[in-house]
Formats: sequence, C-alpha cells, structure tokens
Amino acid sequence: MPTPRFLQTISLLLLSALPKIEAADIDPILSQRQNLDSSVWEQERLAQEYETAFIQLWDRMRAQSDQSKALEAFDFDQLLLPNFEHKQSYKEGIKSYKPVQGSDAPLSKTEFQSLIQSYRDRGFQIEQSEWHHARFDAPQDGSRNSLFTFALHAQGPSPQKQRYILRGKLKVAWRSEATNGIYQPDTISIEDMDILTRRPTPTFKHTEWLESKRNTTPYGIVLVEDLNKDGLPDIAFPRYNVLYLNKGNFEFEKTLLAKYMIRGLPTAAFFADLNLDGKTEYVVATHDTTYLFAYTFNPLTKSFDGKPFGIWKSDTPLKVGLLAAGDITGDGYPEIYLGQSAPAYENGKVPTPYFDANDGRPAFLLKNDRNLRFEDITEQSSVAEKRGRRAFTASFQDLNGDQRMELLVTADFSGVDIHENQNGTLVEKTSEYLDDRSLFGMSHAFADFDRDGTKDLLAVGMSSTTARRLEQMGLGREEFPEHQAMRMRIAKGNRLYYGSTSPNLSQQPASEDIARSGWSWGNSTFDFNNDSFPDIFIANGYLSRSTARDYCTNFWTHDIYEGTSFSQDQLDSFYTEFGPEALVGKDQMGWNPFEKDHLYLNLDGAGFVNASYLFGLSHGGDGRAVVDADFDRDGRQDLLLIELNSAKSFERVHLYRNQMIDTGNWIGIDLQQARGKALLGTRVILECPEFQTERIYTHGETFSGQRPPTLHFGLGEIEDVSRIRIIWPDGETSELTSPRINRYHQATQISES
Repeated sequence: MPTPRFLQTISLLLLSALPKIEAADIDPILSQRQNLDSSVWEQERLAQEYETAFIQLWDRMRAQSDQSKALEAFDFDQLLLPNFEHKQSYKEGIKSYKPVQGSDAPLSKTEFQSLIQSYRDRGFQIEQSEWHHARFDAPQDGSRNSLFTFALHAQGPSPQKQRYILRGKLKVAWRSEATNGIYQPDTISIEDMDILTRRPTPTFKHTEWLESKRNTTPYGIVLVEDLNKDGLPDIAFPRYNVLYLNKGNFEFEKTLLAKYMIRGLPTAAFFADLNLDGKTEYVVATHDTTYLFAYTFNPLTKSFDGKPFGIWKSDTPLKVGLLAAGDITGDGYPEIYLGQSAPAYENGKVPTPYFDANDGRPAFLLKNDRNLRFEDITEQSSVAEKRGRRAFTASFQDLNGDQRMELLVTADFSGVDIHENQNGTLVEKTSEYLDDRSLFGMSHAFADFDRDGTKDLLAVGMSSTTARRLEQMGLGREEFPEHQAMRMRIAKGNRLYYGSTSPNLSQQPASEDIARSGWSWGNSTFDFNNDSFPDIFIANGYLSRSTARDYCTNFWTHDIYEGTSFSQDQLDSFYTEFGPEALVGKDQMGWNPFEKDHLYLNLDGAGFVNASYLFGLSHGGDGRAVVDADFDRDGRQDLLLIELNSAKSFERVHLYRNQMIDTGNWIGIDLQQARGKALLGTRVILECPEFQTERIYTHGETFSGQRPPTLHFGLGEIEDVSRIRIIWPDGETSELTSPRINRYHQATQISES
C-alpha cells in the first residue's frame, strides 16, 4: 500500500505539471470562499462533513457486483425497521408495498448483518444503489440529524430473479463523536419507503452495441431515418461519418454516411428536404468553421455520394450546438434555428445570472431562400433578444392552432422560451404560454400524456438535492436576494406542462411525479407497452468518476455568485485549478455522478411511477442522447441510448430491444416525403370511440439526435380506430378511415406535380 510520503511526492509532481498560475490572481477568490465557508455556508460545510459516511458507503457498494456485502458492513448503532404490506397494484404486474404504521422494530448492527446474510443465502443480491443527502439539521443542543433519500435495486431469489426497487427516505441521528474522522449514524429510521416488484417476464433486451476508443466521441450525434426506403429505420453517426443500414432483426450493416467528408468535427446535424424536390438533404455543422454545409441524397445510388455545399456563411467561426428546422413563413420551405454552444466555465465565464443567462454565443434564425441557400433574419425576430441562450434543443410547433409554427427553445441556465409566429414574424410570448419557464433546460418533447386530445409539453432539466438542502437550511448570501428567490425554481428539475383547449400550458399535480430525475439530458415519450398512454424515458448523469463526492455544493455556494465579483481572467485561472473539470479530472469528486436512467410508467393519465429497474432500463452511466424507434418493426418501440463515459473519455451506444409480452394493440404512420410538399410540422390525429389524441413530426427537440418520421400510437385493448387525420403543414388534410390496426400505414401528401 502506498505510504503517505509516497502519495505526497506524487501529489507534488502532479501539481508541478499544472500550468503556472499567479497566486495574486486567485488569492482574492480563495480568501472570499474561505470567509464565506466559515460564515454563510458553515452549516452546509458541516452537512458535507457528516455525509461522508454515506459517500463512502455508496463508493464501496458500487465497487462490488453484489452491493449487499458493503451495505452489511455499514457502521451504525440501531435501525428501526418496519413491516411491509401490499398497498397498491399497478399495470404490468407491478405491486407496491408500504410500511405498516407503528410496526417499527429495532435492529442492532449485528441483527441487521444477519438479516442481509439471510437474503443473500436465498439468492438475493443488490445490483444498484443511490444515496442523496436531502436535509441537515444542527440545532443549538449539539445534536445532528439528516435525511437521506435512497434507492436500492435488487433481484432474487434464485433462480427466478424477480426484480425489486426499494426507495424512500432515511432519518439519521448522528453519533456525537467521530470515528477515525468520520461521523457514523447512531439511529436510522425510515420516514417513507416504497417497495416495487414485478413478476420476472421479458422486458428490454440490452446490448452494448458500439464502443469508441478512449478520448474519442464519434457517437455524440445520432440521426435515425429510413434513408434507403426499405421500411427499416437506419442509424447515422455524423461525427464518425458512418451509416448503419438496418437489415432487420436488429442486424445492421456499416457503410459510409457521406462519400466526401467535411474537415472538422461535426457538432450538429439533421436530415430534411430543404428545397422540396423530394430528395433528402443532410445538413451538418462542424467545429470552428464559418459555413453550414449540406449534402443531397442520391436516390439512384441510395447514398450521399455528392460533394458537400455551403447553404449559409457566418461572418465568424461557429461553435454550433444544435440545429432545428421548420417553416415559419408559410411557404413550406423549412427555416433553420442554429444555436451555438457556450460551455459553463469556458475561459472562466460562468453563465450570469445563473437563472436567466443570455450571455452565450449568438444563435441565428435562417430564412430558406428555396434554392438551397439561407439568409440571416435573426434581427427581424425576437430571437435577437434571446440569442445568447445556452440552448440544447429547439423545435418548431403550432402551439395555438393557427396553422403557423412557433419556435420553442430549451436552454441551460434559463429554461424555456416560446417565440410566437405572428404572420411569419417571431415574437417572444413565453409568459402567455407557460406558468413557469425556469429550469436548467436540456431537452423537451410534446405528447398527449393524459389522452385528452391536447398536446402536453415535457421540458427536461437538472434537479438538485444540494439546492433543496440549502433551501431547507435557509442559507444564502443576503446581497443576492434574487439568487435565493430563483434557486428552487431553476433547480426544479423537469417540468410537465399539460395542454388545454387554449394555448396555455400549465403544470398539474401529476407533474411532480416526474420532476426530479437528476441531471437529465435526452428523453423519449414512447408508449413502450402500447397501452395508449405515452411513457417517459430520461437519460441521467453528468460527470461520474470513482467517487460519489459531488461538486454540486461548490456550484451552489460559490460559482453562481462570482460572475460579477471577479474578472474573467481571475476566474479562468481559478477554475483551471479548482473548477469542476480540474477536480473531477483529478478524481477528487464527480458532478451528479452515478445517476440511474428513469422510466416513468404512465398510470392511465393520472400520474407516473419510476419503474426503470423493473424493465431493465436503469443504466447507471452518464447518459446523453436518446432516440426511440421501432427498429425491428414489430410494433413495440425500442430505445437507443448514447453514454459518455467521463472517467475514460469514450462513448458507448446502447440498444434496448423491446421484448415485452402482452402489450396492447397499436398503429403507426410512416410519413413519406412528396415533391413540392413539406413534411416537417405534420400533425397526425388518431380518433377512436374512446378517445382522440395526436402526434406531430418535428426536428430539434431530441438532444443531439433525430427521430424518424414515423408516428406510433399505442391502442391498449382498442380494436377499432374510427379514422386517422393527417394535417399537412400547408393545411391540407388526408384521412384513413377504419384503418387496420397492428400495422404501419404509409402516408404521402398528393403532389401537384
């Protein structure tokens, strides 16, 4: 084992290798932080000190395939454990068990160890866990108490391997004295707990399909589209310039995406017919170039075998983070919204104010001139006022039913902006559509979650246990009152806005069910069990290394305040040594690490329950892009997930093949491009005697990805569909009367030519 002197020597060598930083540059920052930590943030620093025992527990549990062994060794004096009784049954055979009131029985550490061992002897094992410090109290009497939220994912007994989710809240009364510098629990009691279990039947078959080399990110953008028109959705990775042709039965053939690859790393891309000639363009932006490029698909060779061409030129090099397309002028030709990336801490710049930042690189609104050329019309729209947003997704949608598409932008350090289309001009009207726009926005999606015939909006963002703990303790800097006032609004997490007959979208009690999933990124609103109520899948996790110690406290106690307190050069020097990339890179901590992906099962429109582990979807890596598609065309929606491994700097592509049995009936519409006709913005309305619902085909709402133009509807037990109405972007309508169920129908707008 390395000696302390050896470790000290290694540390000095590592520090000497860092860029030289003038002490005077960062001394004022260090001094201010030290003063604040011993005054304003004293109780939060104490909370971090006490949570160490659970951080070590989580780290030790993750290091073992059966995490029960580390849990068994956890040090405490007494656990008050209740009996459990069946309280509720959900669809898909899920049962919920809750504590019996007044049944708490004390268990010593030895008795707890025996209990864990007895379950292990029967073939149970714990596969995953999460522990978060939600509350800390340090009253004047010297006692110390905490509240931890937890989740355990277990399976057993052998050989059935039934799955269990145990989650809830633990009240911890701490010992008065530390052991070897670590405070351990005295008494642990359960404040709230739920046990979910499900019979062991087929769910999703998981495959780690692709994995990149270290220090490469070739899969960061993923586009799913049936390019060769054989009825099977293909998968394109622009950064790798690779197209995987779908050969059926989850078999894919690797080929080139474009014959002539553009120099530079692609940062955003999409497929669309830009000039309405019936042929698909592949639009791509690359890092630090001034051009936005495109290729045209050759239907004879079924490939992008022509050379790229510029469709728009910027005056300065671009760092494009997203591209979205949709027609705002009403001529059918899609415009483009181009958002640039501006990572927090880049060159010492922290988004300011952290709850409504508009200080990033400029976005552009580009008008389609119909000849594969675009012009900048940003200043003629309200996008100009919000062009500094750090946007991650954007989409064009008709939100008020006037047959004109609005622009919706979801941005980090801000939230949702809605630009209303007023006769072809975009005017910012967010407050007239949403009851609260604030969140650390990462992605969004529209679906009819309560099946009332109106569109609902899911906006995905970051929730923060640290922010909630600071709020509970009443901590904050008095000279920044708005920072405290906005803390819980921006750190809400996800927001689910329900639609109505008016354009307004508002949050309802059921919105709370999906609010806190972690540091969330891509999402899917697929109906995985075809019961006619869209479910929600969310990819989670930011920076995971080897420890659960979280950078989040640094962000909430210092980083958000310093953007106006010090020069950018000072902050750049400071963050180079003590910022998240430095501390995470040195493996001293992570940032929202080891969070599990969530699958929110829709409870017939009345609410949601996270059942991801029960269906094999609780991946614990740092998820990013998510695309749903029926890759094997069996009527059951599958998932593609991109994971960014922060520890080793590589990417994985995960495929989840839906193998659910006893799913409901379904119907799907394959939208086909017609010459002279637009496809983006097409609405498909499903009408049944029991309900009416709709889906819309759009671009940009998928984080770093694109879904195919196939709109899928679960039907549940319904066997008769009255009709399907297809409202094309130009207002024309097509109908399918009494269409056959459990199959896909092709729909093409009649072309004038």
